[in-house]
Amino acid sequence: MFFDNLEFLPSLAEKSGFSIFIIPNQIIDSLNASKKRVRTAGASAPFAFPLTTYYLEPEKSLIKVAEIRALEENLIPKQVSSRFFVIKHADFMNEAAMNAALKLLEEPKENCHIVFLAVSLTTFLPTILSRASIYVLKTQNPLEAPPDIDKKIAEDARLLLKASKTTCLDLVNRWTAKKDKKDRTEILQILGVAIEIAYKSYFKTGNPNFLKKLPALIKTYENISGNGHIKLQLMAGLC
Repeated sequence: MFFDNLEFLPSLAEKSGFSIFIIPNQIIDSLNASKKRVRTAGASAPFAFPLTTYYLEPEKSLIKVAEIRALEENLIPKQVSSRFFVIKHADFMNEAAMNAALKLLEEPKENCHIVFLAVSLTTFLPTILSRASIYVLKTQNPLEAPPDIDKKIAEDARLLLKASKTTCLDLVNRWTAKKDKKDRTEILQILGVAIEIAYKSYFKTGNPNFLKKLPALIKTYENISGNGHIKLQLMAGLC
């Protein structure tokens, strides 16, 4: 499901023994054991985990199995009060670490809340996703669709999601042709709605195929919103 305010992140995590939160890199990086409250931009309020929270983060852009086993040693079979175990950049786990994490999730401990913070769902094993409560931060960049989205924008977004590489190229040529050329705002709306539809479809069905196009869609959105050349970025990212 989507959530729109980071202040609710700890309380959402406490509802589940295992949760995955999809949030921007800079927010994940800003959370550490010494900085208990994370200040965020826009409407999102600062959020904080309890002082007893166990943090695990990548070493040299990788989380290894030994780090997961170190986390396991801190799990108490019958924890009296709620305790959080936060894995930052959980999508950086190697295969062995992911399998070790899966074993932890198969044997949940009382009042222990394991929280994965990541920028994408696409790297996780389907067996991990099936055990998680999944939350995606809904922000204007790039997940939030305008409340009264134009029907044509929604239609174009669905066409983009269904497109093969060949039909995608046809779409890009049509959208960037001189006649009826779409401007940057329209293209970003199409990409943003396509991203949201993909996430919602995954939430509804649990089918990981809906996640496959997300990395390319999000990267293309970011590049175009950063003033990248519209046609080149669409072709390079999606076709």
